[in-house]
Amino acid sequence: MVPNFICLGVGKAGTTSLHYLLLQHPEVLLVPEKEANFFDSDENYARGLDWYAAKFAAHAGQRFVGDITPSYFFTPAAFQRIVDCCGPDVKLILIFRQPTSRAYSHYLHHVRLFETNRSFREDLEGDDPLLRTASTYAERLQMLLEIFPRRNVLPLIYERHIAKGKLPVGYIQIAKFLGLGVHPINFNVHMGKALIPHVSFIESAEDAAAFPDLKGVVPGDVVIETVRHSEADFEPELISQPSAETLQWYRDFEANITRNLSREEAHDITLRLFADDIADTRTILGDPIPEWDI
Repeated sequence: MVPNFICLGVGKAGTTSLHYLLLQHPEVLLVPEKEANFFDSDENYARGLDWYAAKFAAHAGQRFVGDITPSYFFTPAAFQRIVDCCGPDVKLILIFRQPTSRAYSHYLHHVRLFETNRSFREDLEGDDPLLRTASTYAERLQMLLEIFPRRNVLPLIYERHIAKGKLPVGYIQIAKFLGLGVHPINFNVHMGKALIPHVSFIESAEDAAAFPDLKGVVPGDVVIETVRHSEADFEPELISQPSAETLQWYRDFEANITRNLSREEAHDITLRLFADDIADTRTILGDPIPEWDI
């Protein structure tokens, strides 16, 4: 058993919401952990098709078997591997998001995991090109359409089909594309929200008293509160007597991270970094995508 449809991107464009949406339909079977990471991983791909097929062991006659792994779109080898394993008639779903908006959401994901202490602009223009390249679509889209027939590719626009309040619109498109039967759907599904973690520098006994559930908090410590699922769901973690270097890292985090992206900065970044790719993507799709005008 291998998928007959795959959502292969892009990251930070609502693929998790799509996963929870399609899980509700009795005709659909998805990988339980959402992302199979078979076609984008040399290690997993080397394990063979039986390893991949085992991801769908729960199959009980569902007509539609799907894999939602957004990193496939940005893995050069993935397209041919999909053809080799699933055939050229596999149906592909793509969700594209305004590039600067997508990159900022990706940046906030790194912030939430304390993987950066730099500003959005510094990360976007830094040595690691991931934030930028994952927000450019035209070249890979053209490659995809040279391998798969256009009729088997459904491009969706995040702002039009997936964003808050738009899921019913996107679902109708997906249902038509796959041929899903009518079934009641709850559209109030998980919508990922990148919230900013808290950092507290303990400089006094009064500061320490603000964390009664943490034992041994004393001046000189740092408490980081990692975002879990909602604004009211922060989990505190004690960093006891951090080194001067670690302490400075967290002070830089508090000073540098971009907590809100202004419309003016988003417009500037879009013009400087993504305008050409947006134009090319619009041309390939034959869609003016007015939602991407900032």
